[in-house]
Amino acid sequence: MEAVVSTQSTWKQWYQRRVHGEFPQAKLTLLGRNVERLQQVAGECRAAGTRREVVVHSLDVTDRAAMAKVVHGAELDLVFANAGVHLGDSLCDAAQLTTDVNVNGTLNTVLPALELLQKQRRGHIIIHASSAAFLANKAFPEYHASKAMVLNFAQGLRMAMRPYGVQVTAVCPGWIRTSLTDHLRSSNMTLLSEISAPDAAARILDAAQRDEAVAIFPFMPKLHSTLTRSHTPAWMQFSNDSGFTDAFLGFGWQKERPIGVVSG
Repeated sequence: MEAVVSTQSTWKQWYQRRVHGEFPQAKLTLLGRNVERLQQVAGECRAAGTRREVVVHSLDVTDRAAMAKVVHGAELDLVFANAGVHLGDSLCDAAQLTTDVNVNGTLNTVLPALELLQKQRRGHIIIHASSAAFLANKAFPEYHASKAMVLNFAQGLRMAMRPYGVQVTAVCPGWIRTSLTDHLRSSNMTLLSEISAPDAAARILDAAQRDEAVAIFPFMPKLHSTLTRSHTPAWMQFSNDSGFTDAFLGFGWQKERPIGVVSG
């Protein structure tokens, strides 16, 4: 088994350790920008008992050519597109980078793998979306839009790849306790319903093993996504305007976010 994981989140080390606990013969290829963090994760995987190599590539998921070169060189069984950003800058400053990483980074990880997975007629693609994919939000419209695109891409890809024996799972977590949530909390955001990195990893692995189409967790984001999908646009508008969405999901943005300007 070979797994390719694109990651910019420290909590992914827990998932990688879980993978190696289940598949000690797996070869793991880690892709990310921070080579020191990647080496740390690789060391933890080896310490967890993997009997095959762990390969590290330091690159940016927005680099389409570099991503294709690495993915094309692998013998794939599992692809995990996980890289993502959530920025507190002005809307105009954050929107392009958020789209480049969250959307294009996912495509750059997944698309190069499709031909090989089709030919070998097996494999599993896990795409990290978010519970934010199910609703619009006035504080971070670009983030919610990027995750909605990723979720819809995963659901459509699941249908397209099923005839080839390839599984696709979209994971839609709420807040996972990482350096990202620490940063958001320092920006006066109150985050509720956080779960730990090990708990998130266990839930993702469980969803993959059961071949779930979409895995939403923990309970509060799952409940809110159900309410959002079952109510009218008027309800969604009221939910946002009244602050109900922020309170329910724990966004709790305490200050007005600037729109910014586009230069040029």
